Amino acid sequence: MADKGGNLNANETARRFFARPLTDAEVNDSRPADVAYNKGLNQSQSTYQRYLAVNNPDSFLTRMGMMASAHLNVRAFSDLLKQAGKLFSLQALGSLLSSVNPPAQAAGSHNDQDYGIVQWGWSNQEEDLIKNAATYAPLENQRIIESATYGGQPAVDAIASKYNVCWGYDASGGIDNEATMGKLLSDKDIQRDATGDVVADKGLCSPTTLGVNSNDADAYDPTTGKNDLIFRYRLERNLEKILDQEDSIQNANPNPAQAH
Repeated sequence: MADKGGNLNANETARRFFARPLTDAEVNDSRPADVAYNKGLNQSQSTYQRYLAVNNPDSFLTRMGMMASAHLNVRAFSDLLKQAGKLFSLQALGSLLSSVNPPAQAAGSHNDQDYGIVQWGWSNQEEDLIKNAATYAPLENQRIIESATYGGQPAVDAIASKYNVCWGYDASGGIDNEATMGKLLSDKDIQRDATGDVVADKGLCSPTTLGVNSNDADAYDPTTGKNDLIFRYRLERNLEKILDQEDSIQNANPNPAQAH
C-alpha cells in the first residue's frame, strides 16, 4: 500500500507541474528509457558505491537490506549490514544482481503495474522535442506563447481559463481544491476504456488535447503549423513552477534556530 501511495503522490505532483495523462502505450514506451537512465546513473558510480555503499539507496547491499529488513529483527538486520562486505566477494554480489533487478515485465496495462492509477508525465515524443527542437527551447517558447492568440484572445489567459482545471488550478493560477483527479474522471474530462486505459482523444484533459498536436483547433500555432499552443503553455507553466520551487528553496531560512 505504501507503494500505491507513492504512485499517487508522484502522479499528483506531475499533474501540478503541467504534465498530461499518458496512455498505456506511452507509459510502456517510457519504461525502457527510465530503466536505461537509472542503469547509466548506476554504472557511472564506483564499484564500491554500486555494490557495498550503505549510503547509496540504489546499491546492491542497500536494496538487499531493504528486502531482508522485512523478515529480520533489528539486531539481525544491523549485523547483516555490518558483515555483508565480509560475507560476499564482489563477484558473488554481481552474480546475485538478477535477484534484485528482475527482467523487465512485458508491456501491458498500467492496471497491472500501477494500481490502475492514471499516469501523468511527458511522452517520449514530447521529451524529444523539448530536448532537440529549438522552437521549444525556454526563451523561444516563451516568446511564441506570450505573443500567440487562442480563439482571438491572448493564448496564455485563454488556455488558463479553459484548461487549468486539468492541472488542479483555477483560471488565475491559484490552487483549485475541487479540481481533483476524481472529479476529472467523474466529469469525463479524462476518459478510460473498459480495460482502464486512458482514451487518447476524448475529454477536456485527454492526452491528445493537451499534447503536441491538439485536437483543439484554436491551439493552432502558425510558427510550426501544428495545434501545439496548449503544449507550449504546459512547457511555460512547468518552467515557471520549477523556478518558483527553486526560489522558495533558496530563500528558505538556512538556520532553523533563527526561525524561533
